Amino acid sequence: MKKTATTNYPGHEDLYVRRRERGASGWDTDAVTHENIEAIKHLLSKCDPQPAGAMLELGCGAGNLTSYFAQTGWKAHGLDISGTAITWARERAAALGLAMDFRIGNVLNLDIWPEDTFDLVLDGHCLHCIIGQDRVRFFQEARRVLRPAGKMLILTMAGDASRVPMGGCYDPETRCQLVDGISTRYFGEAGAISHEVENAGFVVDYQELVARRHETETDHLLIVASPQTG
Repeated sequence: MKKTATTNYPGHEDLYVRRRERGASGWDTDAVTHENIEAIKHLLSKCDPQPAGAMLELGCGAGNLTSYFAQTGWKAHGLDISGTAITWARERAAALGLAMDFRIGNVLNLDIWPEDTFDLVLDGHCLHCIIGQDRVRFFQEARRVLRPAGKMLILTMAGDASRVPMGGCYDPETRCQLVDGISTRYFGEAGAISHEVENAGFVVDYQELVARRHETETDHLLIVASPQTG
């Protein structure tokens, strides 16, 4: 019998509180944020040139990546389930003098926005926190709010995580990180993740698997996807 995963997405609130209390600049270190922005630039270079429009980051955290888009002319929006993260993101926007719209909400339900709202939807390391059948809903909602000529950019962990140090343990059957019985990360194979994207009504325009640099990391999968037409 296939295992049923137990999740606790609201638990990210406590994690953001702890990061903020210890003086972090966001979920990731500045160095990792810089790497992620470089990956975003790389993915954007694979898209057809288009003027900056409206974008949404799913699981925006403290707004580090959303801010990059705002600074480069996009109408930037972000959504996160953590109230602390959104407060943090709004403070960042004010400090930078940038007009960004940050909302508290669940990435599995984007009903606050109508269909065809955004020219770009970004997954900046949120997808691997979405487990099981919730991933179908994640992609469906992203597809719904994306305009027909829009793009979805995905940066997600992938591959074998069995030797990666992490809190809790790794379950090879579900390919999930387990912490106190809660599934917190999913490390799918690159091909399986691409199929998820395609099954949700996207065409994968570009993908690249960035291999781990050392044993304490996972591979990272980068994807540019367009809504299927016709």
